[in-house]
Amino acid sequence: MDNHGGEQRFESSPSADGRSRTADPLLNGRIGTIVRTKEAPLPQRPCDNCGQQTQQGLTVCKNCIRNYMRDINQLARLIPALRLLATKQARIGHSEHSMNHGTAPLPISQHWQTQYERACQTMNGIAALIDIRYRLLPADAWRASYRKAISNRNLLASAQGVSDRMLDLRALLIELDVMTTERDPHVVVVSCPDCGQRIAVPAGMRSGICPACDVALDLARLVEEHEAEARAHMVEGSPAQLSRWLASCGVRRSRKQVEWIIRSGRLHDCSRVGDGVWKVRAGELLDVAVRYDGR
Repeated sequence: MDNHGGEQRFESSPSADGRSRTADPLLNGRIGTIVRTKEAPLPQRPCDNCGQQTQQGLTVCKNCIRNYMRDINQLARLIPALRLLATKQARIGHSEHSMNHGTAPLPISQHWQTQYERACQTMNGIAALIDIRYRLLPADAWRASYRKAISNRNLLASAQGVSDRMLDLRALLIELDVMTTERDPHVVVVSCPDCGQRIAVPAGMRSGICPACDVALDLARLVEEHEAEARAHMVEGSPAQLSRWLASCGVRRSRKQVEWIIRSGRLHDCSRVGDGVWKVRAGELLDVAVRYDGR
C-alpha cells in the first residue's frame, strides 16, 4: 500500500495461478483473492405447448410464442375480409340463387356475421390473457385487442392458459381457411414453416423454395401434414357450401346429395349450428362422400 498525499492505494500482484491478489488493510496486510464467479443459469421449465425447455416464469417457449404471434397477425388480416362477407360486399366463389318468395333479402349474411363475431371475440379473448377487461369489449373493438396482444409478447408468453388459446386459434384459422378459400382440386395451399408465407403447391410437386424467405421446402411432407390436419378439423357450411368444399378435394357431390348424406345419419360427428348450416368433421365427410351410392 502506498500513501501519496494522504491518499491510500492498494497494489495488486498476480499469483501463480494468474488471479489478481490485492492487499486489503482490513486483512492486516494479508493478500486477499478476488474470485470472479460465473452467473448461475436461469431455471428452466417445460413449455406448456410443445414440452421444450423454456425460461422459468414463461409458460411457453420462444418458438411457440413466435408462431402464436404469426397466427394473431393472420387473424387480424382475416377479420376485415369476414366483415365484407357478412355485409355482402364480397363473396366466395359463385353466388347461390334461391327463390325469395316475395321477401326482401337480409342486408347481412347471418352465417358470415357469425364467423366475423367468432373471430373478433377470439381476438378479444387473446388480449384478455393480459387484461381481463378486454373480454368485455364488443366485436367491433377487436383492433384494440389486437394492438394489446401484439405489443405485449412477453406477457402473453407468461400468461396462464396461453397454450390452450394457441390451439383454439390454430383450429379456428384452419376452419376459416376452408370456408374462405375457393380451392382448385389440383392445388394444395400450405404455409412455410419458417415465415408463414402461403404457398400454392400443384399436384405432384415434391420440393421447392419459399418465395418469401428462400428456404428449401419439402413440399410433399408439407402437403401430407396439411391434409392430415385438414381431415381432423371441423368444417361448417350449408349443403351447397359443403358440396363446393368436397369438389375442391376432388369429390363431386351435388347439394342434394350432401344434404342426403347429412340427414342419413352416416356422419357421427355432425351438428346443426344454424338455419341450414351444419358442422361436420372434414375427414368423415370426405370418406362418406367417396362411398356415397345414393342409398
